[in-house]
Amino acid sequence: MLHASLDVQPVVSCKIMTTSSDVKLSNVAPGVYLGDIYQAQNLDLLNAFNITHVLPVGSKLYPYFPSIFTYFPRQIDVLDKDDEDLLSYFDECFEFVESCLKSGGNVFIHCVAGVSRSAAIAVGFLMKQRQIRYLEALKIVQTARSSVSINSGFTKQLLLYQKLRYSIDQNSQEYLRFKTQHESAYTSNRQNIIYLPCPESVK
Repeated sequence: MLHASLDVQPVVSCKIMTTSSDVKLSNVAPGVYLGDIYQAQNLDLLNAFNITHVLPVGSKLYPYFPSIFTYFPRQIDVLDKDDEDLLSYFDECFEFVESCLKSGGNVFIHCVAGVSRSAAIAVGFLMKQRQIRYLEALKIVQTARSSVSINSGFTKQLLLYQKLRYSIDQNSQEYLRFKTQHESAYTSNRQNIIYLPCPESVK
């Protein structure tokens, strides 16, 4: 098993952590909760909020309780950096959340700190579900979780999503321009990643 160590920011340990800065999940909408990696590994906490589905948003974030909860079916390989592409995952993420809600479940969306990547997904979901503008959705999420601070790159992507009227048209000029710019940035970013083996004790 591998995990990534970056010169810009360390991303995730494969070790299960046991403490959290907050003992409550942030309820951003009926059935939709936002939080951090510590909470994602706290089974008692997740059960206390009747969580049924989990949406991890970020590179090297793993399903900790795959036999208990329904997890998003693939990894969202996105770092918390301005030039990463989160927009391309919007449709799949929002369909996952909507499917959970329609089944009567509760979904927990998390990244590492619960302030940027997962918050951007929560904001985007509210924009689409309620057909509201970015700033209105952001205010709702920040009211539920005051630490939310979405990076400037994801903010621009949410504003582009607003411009696209909450639906990604892969043939639109705006979206094609966005993809061209971010494919180049992605290649440059990942050349700086050094992969290190996890310690034997946590494999």
